[in-house]
Amino acid sequence: MNKVAIDCEMVGDINNHAMLAYVALVDTNLGCIYKTFVQPKNSVHYFRNTGITSSQLASGKTFSQVQNEVQRLIAGKLLIGHSVSVDLQALGIRHPESQIRDIADRYKVDGKSLSLKILARDKLGEDIQTGNFHDPEEDAKAAMKIYKRYPW
Repeated sequence: MNKVAIDCEMVGDINNHAMLAYVALVDTNLGCIYKTFVQPKNSVHYFRNTGITSSQLASGKTFSQVQNEVQRLIAGKLLIGHSVSVDLQALGIRHPESQIRDIADRYKVDGKSLSLKILARDKLGEDIQTGNFHDPEEDAKAAMKIYKRYPW
C-alpha cells in the first residue's frame, strides 16, 4: 500500500476554535506532494504562534478546495502522522482507521503522547521545530521518517 504523511497547522477563531491554516503531505521518499495555506472560514483572532500571516492565509486555497484535494491524495493510502485525528477533524474528512498510523498514539509515556519534536530527537536524532513556527512539511517528513524506521 502506498503511504503518505500529513501535517496541518491551525489558527483560532474568536473563541479560539481551531481552523485549518496550512497543510502538507509528503510521500515515502520525503517529497512534498502537497503544501498550501488555507483561507480561513472565519476571522482569525489567534495565530497560535504559528508564524502564519493574514496575507499568507488570504493567498491560500479555499477550505473546500483543500478538503477535496487532500481527500483525493490520501484515498487508498496508508496515512501517517502525529495526532492524525486532529488533522482529519480540521480537514473535515474521514479515513479508514485500518489505514492510519499515528505516531502520537504509538509512542506514549504514562498514557501521554510525546511531542513530535521529542520523538524526532529520540527516534531520529534530529532537531525539528527549531524556528518560531512549525512547518507542516518538516513535521510530515519527521513523522514519515519515524514510521519508516519503526513500522507497524
